[in-house]
Amino acid sequence: MECVYGREIKTLHDPFFETAEIAMLSLSVAGVPGEFYVDAFPFLKHLPSWFPGAGFRKQAAEWARYVHSLRTDTFASLKEKMERGAARPCIAKAMLEQASHDGDSAVEIIQDATGIAFGAGVDTGIAAALIFFLAMALYPDAQQTAQAELDAIVGRNRLPDFDDQPNLPYINALCKEVLRWQNVVPLSVAHATSKDDVYEGFFIPKGSVVVPNVWAVTHDPEAYSEPQKFMPGHVIPALQSDVVGIEAAT
Repeated sequence: MECVYGREIKTLHDPFFETAEIAMLSLSVAGVPGEFYVDAFPFLKHLPSWFPGAGFRKQAAEWARYVHSLRTDTFASLKEKMERGAARPCIAKAMLEQASHDGDSAVEIIQDATGIAFGAGVDTGIAAALIFFLAMALYPDAQQTAQAELDAIVGRNRLPDFDDQPNLPYINALCKEVLRWQNVVPLSVAHATSKDDVYEGFFIPKGSVVVPNVWAVTHDPEAYSEPQKFMPGHVIPALQSDVVGIEAAT
């Protein structure tokens, strides 16, 4: 919230935080394929909310209110602070200042972009960080190798920055392996085909719900040896072992 909108959250009862929490909970529940009958039987969306079995319509309307509020209210609060000269530095403020002469359409794009950045980045970012900590606890040798690479390339007198990234192949591989090893969203997010398609002989009509099985793709034994094991070598072929020497990594 502070990074995107410049709003410091001092209590869990902050109204913007509570709205964001409910909005993200609703998205996480609604995003699970098959959570509601309407996912499998789209015609149910035409039933009135009072009809037995159509309670999902009331739930969806309530959740939509929180999602809309997350997108608009926090953004409006920031714009009001900017007009008073009281806005703190943040991503949305910087984008608005750069687009100050681009009209309302640019403002709407920024509103949507920052809403997605906050909404989609919070839960997934936390989940990825927790997976990283789990991997480091279970595979300390990988952590030691990553630290050795940092010490050799960056040293211990400063933090690494993006200019160092090309020179840190092991850490790059380790970060990607974190996302492969334990997927943040194993079944991704359900999508729908925008037009008729054919895949390997199978006809997929327009509007079909497609659930990408990310877990199966990232744990295919034909693509990854020992897919259940955390191995940065899965990502960079040159790193074929669980832990390699710093000379090989760099």
